Amino acid sequence: MQAERTRVRQRIADSKWAVTEQRLAAGDASGAREMGERALAMSGDNETAVRRFIALLAESGDRAAALSVYQRFEGQLAQEFGVAPSPETRALLASLENASASPPAATPPPRFRRRWAALIVVAVIVTLAGVAKLVRPDLGRPDPTSDPNRIVVLPFVVRGPESLRYLEDGLPILLGTRLDGAGALRTVDARALIVHLGEDRRSAPIDPVRATAVATRFGAQLYVLGGIVGTGEKLRFSASLYDRALGTDPVAHTEVEGAESDLVTLVDKLAGELLAARFQVTGGTIAETAARTTSSLPALKAWLAGEVAFAAGRYGPAAALLREAIAADSNFAMAHFRLAVAADWAGQSGVAVTEAERAVVLSERMSPSSRRVLLAFRAMKHGNYAGAARTLRVALAEQPSSSEAWYELGEALFHGNPPQGLPLTAARDAFDAALRLNPLNFSAALHLSRIVAAQRDSNTLDRLTRAALDSNPDPAQRSEVFLLRALSLGDDSARRQVLALPTTPALLDALWRVSEYSENLAGASAIADSLVPAAPAGVMRTSLRLLLAHLSLGRGRFDEASRHIDSLALHAPHSAAVTRVLLATHPVLPAASRPAALQRALADVSRLPASSDGRRIYVGASFADIVNAHGTAAIAVAHLATGDSAAVKQIVTRPANGLSEQLIRMRMVLMLARDRASRAMALREVAMLDSLCASQYTAQSVFAPRALYHMEVARVLESEGRLAEAHARLLAVPEDFGFNLAYLPELRRRREALRARTSRVAAGAASPSPAQATPSPAR
Repeated sequence: MQAERTRVRQRIADSKWAVTEQRLAAGDASGAREMGERALAMSGDNETAVRRFIALLAESGDRAAALSVYQRFEGQLAQEFGVAPSPETRALLASLENASASPPAATPPPRFRRRWAALIVVAVIVTLAGVAKLVRPDLGRPDPTSDPNRIVVLPFVVRGPESLRYLEDGLPILLGTRLDGAGALRTVDARALIVHLGEDRRSAPIDPVRATAVATRFGAQLYVLGGIVGTGEKLRFSASLYDRALGTDPVAHTEVEGAESDLVTLVDKLAGELLAARFQVTGGTIAETAARTTSSLPALKAWLAGEVAFAAGRYGPAAALLREAIAADSNFAMAHFRLAVAADWAGQSGVAVTEAERAVVLSERMSPSSRRVLLAFRAMKHGNYAGAARTLRVALAEQPSSSEAWYELGEALFHGNPPQGLPLTAARDAFDAALRLNPLNFSAALHLSRIVAAQRDSNTLDRLTRAALDSNPDPAQRSEVFLLRALSLGDDSARRQVLALPTTPALLDALWRVSEYSENLAGASAIADSLVPAAPAGVMRTSLRLLLAHLSLGRGRFDEASRHIDSLALHAPHSAAVTRVLLATHPVLPAASRPAALQRALADVSRLPASSDGRRIYVGASFADIVNAHGTAAIAVAHLATGDSAAVKQIVTRPANGLSEQLIRMRMVLMLARDRASRAMALREVAMLDSLCASQYTAQSVFAPRALYHMEVARVLESEGRLAEAHARLLAVPEDFGFNLAYLPELRRRREALRARTSRVAAGAASPSPAQATPSPAR
């Protein structure tokens, strides 16, 4: 709040100074003096502002008033700080006293007055440097730490009229102010730097060797050297960025040119170009594009702050900062794009789609690589994961060091592979590459944590989750990291952290998916059971009962699952009835128990009310408690298990409404395929559906877990002798939503059986037949 107050006061003071100059230019000396007094009051004890007002009064011809202002200020400094005004201010006083004995000077040209407008922002710290050592004795002392994001902007070399000397220290101060807070960058205090360099800074240009020593003293890894050439009304700034870890050759260089009257705009442009050059060197193609596609430095700085929050997994704050960037520059395509990504992580899918489309419309100025990353993200929002992956591979061929492209490729494989029968673990290399290029990418670290949990890579999971928690992500993301540690690593401290959290949809989502990645169904059951008493009555408590029922099914505890279903039925009868059908048709339900389970399940279905009075259930989203197409398919399978195939045939013969229903229909076709010809035809249709799943979004449902579809495909492939394909199909689980919990042990058993059978077949093929093993008699 204090920083914001200071900024607003400075803007008000700047506005009043501008009005003062306008009145002075119009010949309104009295009005200029009145406004100048008000501007000075807003400027506090700013010595530059005092000198500015003295000069304005002198320009208006009221030297007596100018001398009076100086005397008041001199007394204030003596009283508050025990020091005299700076040499610059005393020199201004001397010039006024000398001028009082000389003929009146000619009215200064407009360019001189414009220079005062520039001086208000560049000379504040310079003029206070003389008293800074007295007020703050610690200024100029070295910072003992070395920070790769700390930057020193050193005095610029000025070539041109003497009137430009104010830019020697002034431009680095302005530029340092602009660079400070740009993402993780922090600028060394200009006052401390000036005190440290002293008057030696003016004796000779600072070369990279000396600059390295200065940067080392202040604990900065980065430093900027630059020059200014002034000719008439034109200025040309050049700046080079150095990284002392890489030697004394610049890692980036940029130049801008324009009129002196546009000084502030030019410095903003120089800062933006320098940031873009730095991002280009470090492989941050998204950030480089952002720096090059907005002319608003406030927008760029808000964007960079949003990127820092996003990288740490703080998606809510990131979205707020990105909205600030858009407010500063509504045509800032990269801000719209990254807002779409942040909103997607924050669960605001509508905002994600809208902002992605807006970014595409404004994307003409993006680099080809960054635009491809944007187009791939939009493709994924429409379910086209295969198209996104192709686009991202082209982007990576152009820019292999783009961490953003590697990350989005990981997203495309992670979410796009399982629907088409491929493993999400194939995304590991892409996320690994994204993290190597940007170790602070929380989103990549979380996805990689999920993958290594599924692969039982405990060491990597421990390292990734510790680093993820250090970044202090949003509560929703923290809950998942705690669950990964609790269920995959047995971290009891993380388990206690989870139990202390309120039961929210985000926590429930995380518990479903981490239960599937870890396959620790017993541990997940204990956590879910402990959460029930404190969960809000109604949707959340009922939804926990649904999760507990599926965990019990996965553990083969059918009586326990039945009790959870009974509790579920009190609030969500339709969801409970379909879950009981899943119990009755579970592949490992004992054969002796199946007839009674089927009879009860179908009886429950027959007694369902037409509606459930607006009651809802939460499973990844909030749904009405009603039997939909997924539930109808489960009920049809129950009928088939009793020998009644009419319901299944009805689903097979009716037109499917969307890809999700096509997969339901395909599972039924596979179940009915009894001969080789029908199986071959079904597998051809499966291949077609796999292609569609790669390019269209397929909704997931806990009442029709995709594991059931993949197991049916694998069964038919195995019957055709295609063992390797059948085994690969079963690797399409786990998936992100975690709806396959009830079938994880059975999936594991079938994978092991297929692996063993494949090994036996391979060993048999490699063994010679008896005829081949017996040597032929010599002729």
